[in-house]
Amino acid sequence: MKKLVATLCMSLLSMPALAAKADHEAAVSSMFADSGALGMVVVTVHGGLIQVYGRGETRPGSGTLPDGQSLVRIGSGSQVFTAEVLARLLEQGKLSLDDTLQRHAGAGRTVPRRTGAREITLRDLALHQSGLPRGVTSGPPKNAAPFAWPGAEVRWAELKGGKTEAAPGTQADYSNIGYDLLGDALASAGGAPYATLLARLVTAPLQMADTTATPTPAQCARLMSGPDLDNSDPCGATIATAASSGLFSTPLDMGVWLRKLVSVVPPEASTCMVLKPWVARAAMPAMKGFDMPGPADALGIGWVRLADGQQAASPIWHKTGSGAGFMSYTALLPQQRSAIFVVVSKVDMKMLPRMARAGQNLLRQLGQEVLAQVGSEFNQMACPATP
Repeated sequence: MKKLVATLCMSLLSMPALAAKADHEAAVSSMFADSGALGMVVVTVHGGLIQVYGRGETRPGSGTLPDGQSLVRIGSGSQVFTAEVLARLLEQGKLSLDDTLQRHAGAGRTVPRRTGAREITLRDLALHQSGLPRGVTSGPPKNAAPFAWPGAEVRWAELKGGKTEAAPGTQADYSNIGYDLLGDALASAGGAPYATLLARLVTAPLQMADTTATPTPAQCARLMSGPDLDNSDPCGATIATAASSGLFSTPLDMGVWLRKLVSVVPPEASTCMVLKPWVARAAMPAMKGFDMPGPADALGIGWVRLADGQQAASPIWHKTGSGAGFMSYTALLPQQRSAIFVVVSKVDMKMLPRMARAGQNLLRQLGQEVLAQVGSEFNQMACPATP
């Protein structure tokens, strides 16, 4: 079924569509040449169509072109899935955005309160406004597998120590530990482990079997790799950080997910929730750690809105991810029903902004093609007010 979704029947394409696809191919080739990566896959979604473009090779010397079934790590892109689980549990009435973390901490866990500050809420965690640091201060144990650490016991012990960067709600500061704690809270509120909730509420209904924190040997055999990958344990379980950075996926799974986000008309309430801005940069005393793929002007649940004065009426929502030999960039044009996912088997933080800009340019092109095909009436996002 997935192969049918990704297959483009060339005989049915109009000449303008063929020309546009050639432009897409050229843009992807340019991105790959600039990346210096061993392998790259780009997924585009526009007009309900998913297209996959592979470049390079899956593993050193394999000679195999990466494709929609290649397994990759999405790093911090995992957080947009956490956002969806949060939105679904909110719809089910199992939690409130302004519930305290303490309410869903679980038995025997205590969330300390900074002197003179209020308690940390789920909204704070989702918006990176909890005041918590980026990660735990202690280092991983020797030979720890990528993204298999720190587990719940470690992060809750860190939280008990009371280390915070700021009072909750006073500034935005990127925090992986905050999202893993959010995953713990969702597990408590949802009555099941976070990975189970993710499958039940998000990935299983969309048949996204390759989006997981526990890849099978068969899935691991499809894992892309490059010179930056630690091959001592390249494909171990990552349940410990599934809510912040640990998920595996495939380009085709990501395409199915992105199409769901941008192609549902009218949009579901949970989709609206994850695609609407919550806090503008101007409303925050400080906002740190969100500008690498381009200047940010607002934070949403899991996503970051790109500051673009010339395109203010049609903002891009995006998310980067990196680690364990991979970098990824995910971006949406919700009002033009278009999206893009880029992943490379290389970690180069200096190159990431260039990759993001190239992805943004291609995404804008996709959005314009959609509007040209279906007209301006498609450029609507009638969402209810954010709860």
